[in-house]
Amino acid sequence: SQKVDMKKVKLEAIKPWIAKTLTDLMGGNEDDVLIDYTFTLLEEKANVGFPNPDPRYIQHNLTGFLGAKDTPPFCHKLWKLLLSAQSNPTGIPEELIEAKKEELRKEKV
Repeated sequence: SQKVDMKKVKLEAIKPWIAKTLTDLMGGNEDDVLIDYTFTLLEEKANVGFPNPDPRYIQHNLTGFLGAKDTPPFCHKLWKLLLSAQSNPTGIPEELIEAKKEELRKEKV
């Protein structure tokens, strides 16, 4: 899989997606520990001088929370967002920008 340079990613912009998706996967129960742990998995390597998180490590560590069925699709979507974010000059995934634009269009109607 492609490497993600977290220095190029605006993680704050992705955190709401992570929180909402994990909450949905947990049956609507917001699990702050799981959400914060996921953020830490993305941030920790950057904090010790390694800006590239390991997707296998993240998936392995989340499987205990989400189970073998839900973890791979979540990690796959997350990785796609991170790759999109690092290739966008804003550091925000294009998919999230488009979703926000759509949300604003609907509010105007």
